[in-house]
Amino acid sequence: MKEYTVNSFSDLHDLFENSEKDIIYRGQSDSNWELIPKAGRKPYDEINDKTALDYFKNNSIPFLDIIPENDWDWLALAQHNGIPTRLLDWTLNPLIATFFAVVKDEDLDASVYKFKPKDLADQSKKPFDLKTVTFFKPKAITKRIIAQQGSFTVHPKPFSNSFVKGGTLEKIVIGRKYRKKLKFELHRYGFSYFSVFQDLQGLSKYIEWRWLNREFKKH
Repeated sequence: MKEYTVNSFSDLHDLFENSEKDIIYRGQSDSNWELIPKAGRKPYDEINDKTALDYFKNNSIPFLDIIPENDWDWLALAQHNGIPTRLLDWTLNPLIATFFAVVKDEDLDASVYKFKPKDLADQSKKPFDLKTVTFFKPKAITKRIIAQQGSFTVHPKPFSNSFVKGGTLEKIVIGRKYRKKLKFELHRYGFSYFSVFQDLQGLSKYIEWRWLNREFKKH
């Protein structure tokens, strides 16, 4: 896996500008984290994520505006509502991935992964029957998927970090001293809680962030 370190927006832009076609991106707040879906992380790795999905399916219908048509849709919906699944979030937009990498103010190197998938999911099959890590482009089942240009990799063994066999992976490390400045730079280009989430929760977090950074001043 190729690895790069950036400490300026121009460095980051150059790496994105030179990307191949059909690349997806993922931002992580800690560059040391492995690329493992939530269902593979402790303590969630001790439960069956299919059982959790079935419980979600059986109890969420009264709260839904659109009823998913199959388990692919259900997994995408569950993932975007915080249920531990075998999906790992990616985006088609590199700056959205960068936003997720630096959105938390932490004294850590962050990272953005660039991945060129090799296998596209055959959605005529069930996601729980897959044997290898596969790329999955969801339908617009939630507003957040649209706003975040979301896509996923499906991990048959959520606890295993072996998915690189399914494509070409590169890692961009964002230096800890640069990440806070980068967050402000992304804000200038229109990437914020509000634009990325496009709901009341995102608006509230955006107002809070502006408040804490003294953009709302007393008169």
